[in-house]
Amino acid sequence: MFLSARVLVAVSGVNSFEYSSEWLHRQLTADTLYIQLVDLEHNRGGDPKGIRYVPATLSTVTVTLGSIDSAKVVSRAATQPFAGDASIWAVAIAATDDFGEGNIEIALLDGGLAGTARKARITNGVVIESDDPGMC
Repeated sequence: MFLSARVLVAVSGVNSFEYSSEWLHRQLTADTLYIQLVDLEHNRGGDPKGIRYVPATLSTVTVTLGSIDSAKVVSRAATQPFAGDASIWAVAIAATDDFGEGNIEIALLDGGLAGTARKARITNGVVIESDDPGMC
């Protein structure tokens, strides 16, 4: 098992979304980041590579949005928004959350407290759109 994840955009249901290499977030706006857990050991030649990964019951996912400024790191517990697909996880972002562009770090505790810890990263997965019209 080689854990990875994909960013999901235009999410409106368990079977209604698009894959993206990055998540575009507008500063000072409440939003939801959706990710899908993926096992890259399977479907290596596919496009996209890997197959969805459904973790064991009682699993938890924590998502960290990093920054080069340690004061601008956001870490949140993710939830499963769709009962029909436990590979999809959502993270609520508040309008007051302040984080930078960069990687999305995913920590999965597969099977709950007694389970297996797994990690994944979506490199350069966050792009910030500034709320300052003077910014380039």
